[in-house]
Amino acid sequence: MSGNRSFLNRAYPIMKKHNPHTPILMREASGIEPRVFARYGTKTPDTLREISISKINKTNGLAGLITELGKETQEALSGMSASQIEERITNLVKQTS
Repeated sequence: MSGNRSFLNRAYPIMKKHNPHTPILMREASGIEPRVFARYGTKTPDTLREISISKINKTNGLAGLITELGKETQEALSGMSASQIEERITNLVKQTS
């Protein structure tokens, strides 16, 4: 777990500085496998009014619309060094580009 703590202590301030509006949540817990989640997607509607019936129908119902609006990916980080964790997170970020 020292790789996780080392990575967070070094990288969190840098990530927040370069992404001030991106929520970054960390939770410390014992007995839990360390993981990173990335949630990203296309444009999220600002209000429910932007979600029209025709849009829902075009995306095969509400489930299709939700899929169109975002995606979540996760990676396990157990036993990784700080540099391996950085590589995993970098790859997740590249998927959003």
